[in-house]
Amino acid sequence: MVLTNRSAIYIYFDLIKQLEPKRILDIGMFLKRTGSVSRKMMARQVPESVILDGIDFFPEMNFPVWNNIYNRVLDLESWKFLIKK
Repeated sequence: MVLTNRSAIYIYFDLIKQLEPKRILDIGMFLKRTGSVSRKMMARQVPESVILDGIDFFPEMNFPVWNNIYNRVLDLESWKFLIKK
């Protein structure tokens, strides 16, 4: 579950920097999977001004810090319910 590939982590943050999004839907919660405890990693970050929502594929592993990183976290079943509407 934990991602340690430095290239993948770098690409994630580099894309965010280049695209300058206002909102991000992190399906699979990449930051959680990298073990991140903040929006910053490898001298890069997801700005606090960006709304960062996550869809959690592994809700059995939950630490309160991820509630500070993500604005909103949905489990997979809740997300499936919302997209069917």
